[in-house]
Amino acid sequence: MLLYKYIKYLIFASNGKGHGIHSPFVYDFVVNVLNKSFKGTEKLDVLESAEHFILGKKYLHLINRIKSFYVDYTVQVFQLPFKTELEFSIFGKKMEEAIESDVLIIIGLNSSGIAEKKWLEIKKNEKVTCSINLFFIGILFFKKDFKEKLDFMIRF
Repeated sequence: MLLYKYIKYLIFASNGKGHGIHSPFVYDFVVNVLNKSFKGTEKLDVLESAEHFILGKKYLHLINRIKSFYVDYTVQVFQLPFKTELEFSIFGKKMEEAIESDVLIIIGLNSSGIAEKKWLEIKKNEKVTCSINLFFIGILFFKKDFKEKLDFMIRF
């Protein structure tokens, strides 16, 4: 089933090089964060509870690039589905208190049907102004200057 979802993602996702993306903010993200190459010797920051995240180096490097590109932002990583009620309440509180300088990274978007439904629910939140789906992870922004809610699925 995951293979089917991934093939569907590849078919419908926007080009990972930025072609056809009309939002300057998202285009900037694609060009300056997604498409920056990493050196194999680059040191990875250890994520909080990194043992709980099942990600390849490609995604760990991406999270590092997001943290280093958005230096003035608060970048936090959460995993779907939530394992405990505490994780759910921490995430819920973070969503309520989210400000423009917050970036939330959600891991495990397609890990289960529950996770997929939760992702759809999360990105509908009125505070979320831009969501980017990279199949295995999702990125949420809370920029108030967007005229409309942006929702992108981008190949990575």
